[in-house]
Order: sequence, then C-alpha cells, then structure tokens
Amino acid sequence: MSLIRILFSLKRKANSSGEGNTYGNLGNAYQSLGDFKTAIEYHKRHLKIAKEEGDKTGEGNAFGNLGKAYKNLGDFKTAIEYHERHLQIVKEEGDKAGEGKAYSYLGNAYRGVGDFKTAIEYHQRHLQISKELGNIAGEGDAYGNLSNAYQSVGDFKTAIDYHERHIQIAKKVGDKVGEGHTYNSLGGAYGSVGDFKTAIEYHERGLKIFKEVGDKAVEGLSYGNLGISYQSLGDIKTAIKYYERELKTAKEMGNKVQEGHAYGCLGNAYRKVGDFKKVIEYHERHLQIAKAVGDKDGEGDVYGNLGNAYKSVRDFKRAIDYHECHLKTAKEVGNKAGQGNAYHNLGNTYQSVGDFKTAIECYERELQIAKEVSKKDQEGNAYGSLGNAYRSVGDFKTAIEYHERQLRIAKDVGDIDGEGNAYSGLGNAYQRVGDFKTAIEYHERALKTAKEVGDKTAEGNSYSSLGNAYDSVGGFKTAIN
Repeated sequence: MSLIRILFSLKRKANSSGEGNTYGNLGNAYQSLGDFKTAIEYHKRHLKIAKEEGDKTGEGNAFGNLGKAYKNLGDFKTAIEYHERHLQIVKEEGDKAGEGKAYSYLGNAYRGVGDFKTAIEYHQRHLQISKELGNIAGEGDAYGNLSNAYQSVGDFKTAIDYHERHIQIAKKVGDKVGEGHTYNSLGGAYGSVGDFKTAIEYHERGLKIFKEVGDKAVEGLSYGNLGISYQSLGDIKTAIKYYERELKTAKEMGNKVQEGHAYGCLGNAYRKVGDFKKVIEYHERHLQIAKAVGDKDGEGDVYGNLGNAYKSVRDFKRAIDYHECHLKTAKEVGNKAGQGNAYHNLGNTYQSVGDFKTAIECYERELQIAKEVSKKDQEGNAYGSLGNAYRSVGDFKTAIEYHERQLRIAKDVGDIDGEGNAYSGLGNAYQRVGDFKTAIEYHERALKTAKEVGDKTAEGNSYSSLGNAYDSVGGFKTAIN
C-alpha cells in the first residue's frame, strides 16, 4: 500500500498519531527525490500533529527532519535552529541515541555554514555517545562525518584516517551502503589533494557497490564524482560521458537537485573545451532548477559558475555581477566557505582586467575567511593567489613569500595539487627576478608533481614554463624540446 493510501486510511480512522508519522514518511520520501519544498510541507504537518497530540518523540523527529531538509536547501541557519530544538527534546526525554543523532545533524549543518570547528566538536560528541551505547553503526557514521569535516578544513591526512576507520566498521557490520559512501568520500579526499588516479579507483569501488544494492540516487552521485575526477585529469570527453549518466539517472529518479548538479558539471566541462554557448545553457538550466526547489546554496554556486563562464569570454562586467550575486547569496545563507569562493573568483576577475589593487583586497578577504573557519586548503590557495597578484604588480619579494606560505600549507595538509601550484608560482616569480636556475628547479618540481597525479594540463603548463626558462638562459635546444 502506498504512503498516500495509508494516509487516507488513517484519516478515515481518525488516527492522528499514525497520520503524523505518515506525513513524516512522505516528507522523507520527497526529500530522497530532492523535492525539499514539498518535504518541508509534510514535515511541518507532522510537527503540527505531534504538538497537538503531545507526542514529544514525534515532535523531535519532525524538528530533525525539518533541519535536514533546510540544510539540503542551503538554509543552514534555519537548519541549525530546528536541530537545536530536536536536541533539546531528546535531552529532556533522556534519549541518548537521539541525542547522538542530533549532534550529528548539527555537525553537518555547521559544516554547511563553514564553522568547521563547531562541526568537529558536535561530531566528536556523537562519536562519544555512540561508543558509550555500543552503537557500532553510529560510531562509523561519526567517523564518516568527522572525516568530511576535516576534509573541509583541508586536513586531508586526518580525513583519510577517519574514512579508513569508517570503512573498517562498515565492513565489520556488513553495511554495504556505508562502505560505498566511504569509498566515495575517500575519492573526494584524494581528489582534493590532487591524486585523481586514486580518487577514480575509490569512486569506481563506490559505484560498484551502489549498483549491487540498487541505490540509483547515489549511483548517480558516483557518476558525477567520476566526471569531476576525469575532468581534473584533463580528460573532458570521459568527464562529459559520466555527467550525462548522472543527468540520466537523476531524471529517472525525479531528483531535481541532482539533475541541477549534473547540469552545473556539464557547464563546467564545456567551459574547458571552449563551447560557451553550451556552458551558459547548462548553467541557466541549473539556476532554473535551484530557484524552483529553493536551493539557495546551489543558486549561489550557479552564479559563481556563470561568473567564471563570462570571465572566459572576457565579459568581465557581467562576470563581476554574477560573482557579486554569489557573494550576496552566500552571505544570506551564512555560507562562509561560499563567501570565500566568491571573493576568490572576484579577485581572479579583477586581476584579469588589471585592477590588481581590488584583486588583492578580494584575496585578502578570502584569506581572512579561510583563517576564521580554519580551512587550510583555501588559506593556501589564497596565499597562492596573492603571490600571483603581487608578481603581476612587480613585487616579486612579496610574491615569493606568499608562494612559500602556500607551499608550506600544501605540504602540511598533504595537498599534492596545491604543492604543484606553489612550485609553479615560485618558478614564475624567480624567473621574473632573473634567477633562472632556481626557477628551473621549481618548474621541474611542478612537472614531477603533475606527472605523479596524472594532471596533463599542469604537465603541459610546466613544460611551457621550463621552455621559457631555458630560453632565457640560452638553452635553446632544451627550450625547443
């Protein structure tokens, strides 16, 4: 019997408690389809009935589900309010397992707003309660959430350690879905440090599991993750193939949010091959979906992507307008990491038009936010961008200092991709001051790093930089090679 039929049956029998639970189940079903607005309507009906019936457990569950729905819409402030109400009720009821779940939900919501320190504290509380109760599955979930939080701050070594603990537990309890999710998360972690080959291996393991268990929604997500990894390796053709599979799966499932994500990824992929008509078309489809489902966080991401697209076609005025929209949206939903990304993109655009003073101001704001939220990888990127900007204005000493900070952070967090970018930045800076020997050393390190991770684009750029450096010292034969 469908949930709708059960609901009508319960209404005829005047079973308010059962009716409320069915509304909650319908809310969860619509949430699984990515229709968060409808999910919220049903969860609010559940909440209303639970309050009328004095059902504190149902009320707490409704608050928790509303928090999850608002988080998926990118409205993290509202999500946190609902999760705090959920936490208050489970504490009053003495429900330790529910308390652990509430801490988990709060941790995920705080990660959404970029408050990673608080997120980690809540996930640690969830872990502690799960251990006290002997809840091995909850312990595994806590390790998974902790790994995602540490990944968000750029501490990839710790993130990978927690992911491996999660996999160990998932295998022990026979949790195939949890195991698959962890493979996907490990793929994301290795992708973040620029090890895209290893990332692909983990995403393929995750995809295999989700096909076996018939989880179409996460199967689609796995296709998207594989597309991102192949795109990072410069294999755009394969990336587009995977994004199209993600789009097909999302449409089959009726998952509008994932459909929007696939359109966004396709837009970014076509930007790499210079097909800007398709780029703008796909991002506008993503924007239309984000607005329709009320996904403010996704809407902000689209504005950023459209800004980058218009920058690529040298329509800098429109690019700046879109990045300002991204910044505004990120501020509205309290997404600090999104604000940092918007400042980064604004800095890149202002640098493209030669307004280095404004570019530096934007990168400094990005750096400030990265430090506030303890996001080490973004802090490193900001130092790299500042290094490039100061090199552009001829302040090579300051440029070198920033690139050295970028390199130090990349090494600390195990960010191979960031390390390669820092070597490249240092090579360019030393080349500009006429220290070609040191420049060549750094460009060779950048080349080695690009080869290690299989990044063909970075490898090509390193060969180009080495050619220019050898040309400058009269090594014309080597330069030509």
